Amino acid sequence: MRGEQILDALEQVDEELLYEAQGFRGQRRKKSRWPLVSLAACLCLVVAGTMVAQLWRSPMESNGSVGKESHNQMETELEHGSGGVYVPPLEANEGGNMVTEADVASFFTYQGRSYVACSRIPDGSHLVGKKLGTSDGHVDEWTLESGYMEDSARGDFYAVNGYDPTHLLCMQDEEGSVTLYWNNNDITVKTGSDVLETVFHLPGQVVEAAVQGQSMAGGRDIPHLDRLHAWLEELCNTPAVSAEEANLTSKDVYGDLILKKADGVTVHLVLYDGGYVQIEGLDPVCWQLDWTPVVQGKA
Repeated sequence: MRGEQILDALEQVDEELLYEAQGFRGQRRKKSRWPLVSLAACLCLVVAGTMVAQLWRSPMESNGSVGKESHNQMETELEHGSGGVYVPPLEANEGGNMVTEADVASFFTYQGRSYVACSRIPDGSHLVGKKLGTSDGHVDEWTLESGYMEDSARGDFYAVNGYDPTHLLCMQDEEGSVTLYWNNNDITVKTGSDVLETVFHLPGQVVEAAVQGQSMAGGRDIPHLDRLHAWLEELCNTPAVSAEEANLTSKDVYGDLILKKADGVTVHLVLYDGGYVQIEGLDPVCWQLDWTPVVQGKA
């Protein structure tokens, strides 16, 4: 209602009612418009103030809602590993055959992290560090809430000299061979550096490299390690891609690129057509970076 309409409406009100409402008694004064104008002005201010407050509150509430939604979305993205590829914890179907799963990949749990076998190094005693625990090799406990499990790997496990035990541990057999176990699950991989550098300290440290495949009997050595090192540096900076989104299972495998460090630690990269690269044992993750200049000697 506009101010003029309010004023007209007030002038239609019986003066008796106005006087009684304001507590006036006694002799009536002449009819005056000024009290009514003042009252109408006050009412107009109230109405206008209400409208302004409503207009002010609406965008604020809207912006606040958007801000809250954005904050919640950010929290959700962080929880689900947005900005990278999240690799979930090891899983077993409730009531399923966990021994079968243990046979597929030897693993054990230490401080809430599951470590999976990734490579075996003959005469790797120099890598064995401080003893951290013992796994009895029995798959006898599974808690869906915590993801805790006792598993298939049997024996003492140790830190690996020169590597972070958060990422890499090892076991040694009676013959002196050392099996490396890495924490390849319940992690978010953003770039190649999160694995190649953080876990294996690979860039600039490769002393031997070979490519193996079905069409290559015995494999073939990579002669140009300087070119390989440059490619690995680029791979470390390449964003991770979900193997599912890349439809990696539909692509042909060219071969495996075997990278060996001076301490004997080896890393296997799987090469797919289309320039895709995957680290063996990290199935949900891949990278797209042309590998042909390295393995085929192309410029």
